[in-house]
Amino acid sequence: MPIPTILSKAQVEDLDAIAKAEKMTRSELIRRAIDAFVFNYKTDQLDQRQLQLEKRMKAMESAMRTLLVKAIRLNGQVLYFVTLPWTMGFPKQRINDEGFKMLYEKSAMFAAQFLKSKATGMALQELEQHTKLNE
Repeated sequence: MPIPTILSKAQVEDLDAIAKAEKMTRSELIRRAIDAFVFNYKTDQLDQRQLQLEKRMKAMESAMRTLLVKAIRLNGQVLYFVTLPWTMGFPKQRINDEGFKMLYEKSAMFAAQFLKSKATGMALQELEQHTKLNE
């Protein structure tokens, strides 16, 4: 399909010189140049989308790491409270708010050490001994 275009004299001379060097017509050279421009444009658009996706994925990975740390810490606190009857015995009476707060703080410390143990590969028995030493 013909597309009327006005080029400068210098542009026409450059096109003719390149066409002669490449052994093709001016029209073929212009079509190839347009194809190359369109290909590069589409590639740039895809690259920009890929960069945006990479940024979003990094943000999601960071959020997942944070969530995983919170889940491990929560599991450590649950583990502390579940094993409490076996480590400290069953309470003889209802635990008051102050006692529960103390146990909650101990569970948070245990959970932090539990989290560190997962990072260092410490066994659960070593973790329990380390917790008892720090109390």
